[in-house]
This record gives sequence, C-alpha cells and structure tokens, in this order.
Amino acid sequence: MSKDQQKRDMESSMRHYWEEIFVYVKQGDRESAERRMEELVEKNKWDPKDLYGYLLCVAVQYGEIEVAEFCKDKGVDLDHKDFHIRTPLQIALQFDQTQMVKSLREWGAQAIQRPVFDYLGASSQYSRLENKMTLYWNEIIEHIKQGDRESAERRIEGLVEKNKWDPKDLYGCLLCVAACRGEVEVAEFCKDKGMDPNYEDRHKRTPLQFALRSNQTQMAEVLRKMGARDDTCSKPSPDLESPSCSGQEKQSRNPKRRCGLM
Repeated sequence: MSKDQQKRDMESSMRHYWEEIFVYVKQGDRESAERRMEELVEKNKWDPKDLYGYLLCVAVQYGEIEVAEFCKDKGVDLDHKDFHIRTPLQIALQFDQTQMVKSLREWGAQAIQRPVFDYLGASSQYSRLENKMTLYWNEIIEHIKQGDRESAERRIEGLVEKNKWDPKDLYGCLLCVAACRGEVEVAEFCKDKGMDPNYEDRHKRTPLQFALRSNQTQMAEVLRKMGARDDTCSKPSPDLESPSCSGQEKQSRNPKRRCGLM
C-alpha cells in the first residue's frame, strides 16, 4: 500500500475516534488522549506523525485551540499536509478560524502563497457549500466505493435539507472532486443521479478540466463518454489557466493541489 493510500485510509478511519480524543484533551486528561493515540498507532500500524498531523488539521478546522496545543506539545509538524495537500494554516484560513491562524503563526507555521479556495467573486452560499462539503466528501465517497449508494444518497439528502443547498450544486461539487481524484465510481454515481457532465463550478470550471489538469486520463475518457464536451476546456478559469484538452499542457508539480478542491 502506498504512503498516500495509508494516509487516506487513516484519515477515513479516524473520523470514528477524533471526537473521543478531543473530549479527553478538553477535560484536561491528556494522558488518556495520548494513550488512545498510542493504541490506534499500534493497532493499525499508522505513522504517529500522520496521526497527530490529522488531529491537528481537524482541531484547526473546528477552532479547538486546546487540541491544537496538545498536538504542538507532542511535536507535530505545524506544516503537516493532509491527504488533500492542505496545511493546518490553509485549513484555518479556509474555515475563517482567525484565532487559530494567529496561534499557528505564533507557533511557527510557515506562511502560504494562497488559500486552498479563492473566494473572490463567489456567492456566500456557494462558498459555504464548498467549504462545508470538505467535511463530508470522504464519507460519501467511501459509501459509494463500498457499494452503499443508499447511504450516500441519504447523506446528501440530509445535507441538502439541513443547509438548504441546491442539490445540483452539491452533486456538481462531488463530481468535480471525483474528477480530480479519478474516482470513476463516484462520477458514475453522480451521472446516475442526473448530474450534467458539463457542470460548471463557481469559477466556470468543468469536471473534464479537473480531470485533465489532474492527469486523470481514464476519468477524462469516462466523462467524455458521459457527454462531457472538449470545448468547455477552452474557457479561462482562475486556477486552471485554460488547460488544453489534448492533455499535453505543462502539468503543475502537484496538479491536484491546483484544482482547489483537494
């Protein structure tokens, strides 16, 4: 199993445990929190650095200063990159955790060139959808990959109802993420739910653009068979810089990072 896959599996599994660890830390019981982390490392053969890095990223997302300090005191890398290539500082900026941003900088987190999302010109509703959906992508994708489409649909319906989101934008967001990651099963799920393969996000970027820019050639072909049009790739977009549909454009060092979805 590759390092990236190990990190992805660890982050997916940790959603069952991080709340328990948060409670220990917030109650002042760091010893129990450390013991639980050690048990998880031993049982699952996880890298402690990645585990504490993940915990820091979640703490940052929710503005939990105590938990972030706990991770810092355990020697966590303040510039740890999660599976989506985001650092704690990027996540803090993304979720408007101003106090956390200040703390991370005081502790020595490195400055970044740009936030994960460029919110310039975005509607506040769409920003909230894209922002908040980062909490649920892995869960929904995991349901689909396990063949449990019913649970994925139920989760999406719950999010639509709770947040008053437009289902089209939610499925479109999911399709763009699937295209960027090369998750064919997820893309097919979106298609079966009636999603337009030429959907444009708030930056006028299409799933095919994401697939090409992320060098997901199989996904690009799948999208074309679904009806994605190559002419959509000629449109300029803030992050993708008009990628050519031939796939011969110069790739960034980390194309998934440039997608702004990872």
